[in-house]
Amino acid sequence: MKEKSFILFSDEPSRELYRGETESSGVFFGIGNEWQWDNFFIGCEWIGFGYNASHSWEVNYEDEAYQAANSSQVEEDLETIAMKVFHVYALQFQIGFSF
Repeated sequence: MKEKSFILFSDEPSRELYRGETESSGVFFGIGNEWQWDNFFIGCEWIGFGYNASHSWEVNYEDEAYQAANSSQVEEDLETIAMKVFHVYALQFQIGFSF
C-alpha cells in the first residue's frame, strides 16, 4: 500500500486551505540483487514495474470559501494523483537489519 499526504497553504503564513490524502494498492515486480551478512542486508532493484489495482482519496477543507470555489478541481487533481496506474522504476536501493 502506498500513501501520499499533502497540505496546501495560502499566501498568508500558517493559513491552511486543505489537507488531502491518497492511498493506493497494487502489484509490483522488480529484478535485482540482495546481499546479506548475518543480520545486515543491502539490496538493489535494477528495474521494476508496478500496477495500482485500487485507489482512494480524501480531502478535508480548512477554508470554506476555498472549498466552495475550488472543490471540483481539487478532487479531480487528487483522483489524477491516486490513479497513476502503471509505474516504472530503476535503481531502487534498500538497506536493512533483521533481529
